[in-house]
Amino acid sequence: MGAAALRTVSSLHVDTFSRLPYAVGIPTKKAAIKKVPVTRRSLIARINRKLAHGSEKLCKSSPRCESTLGEYFIVSTDPHDGRAVLRMGVEVESYARKLGVLDVWEELGE
Repeated sequence: MGAAALRTVSSLHVDTFSRLPYAVGIPTKKAAIKKVPVTRRSLIARINRKLAHGSEKLCKSSPRCESTLGEYFIVSTDPHDGRAVLRMGVEVESYARKLGVLDVWEELGE
């Protein structure tokens, strides 16, 4: 590319930075963060992969046990514990955020 071609490109440059609203102090609206939906199945799989390191597993209770255990509960997969229930009534989305498997830009989509 020759020097003449470079001059042509530079003459076509438009300074857009000075035309931006924040450059002149005009208040702008903050853009709403669009969250990416994550299915319940994939979120449960993420949680179980994370819990597998500590010999735990997230389980869904049957309808007849849901009143006592809640919809989801955590059990121990350690053979010495005999599949003991460790936590009852686990909220999947909040627990996933606590474990760090659901990022800020993600949400539980049904």
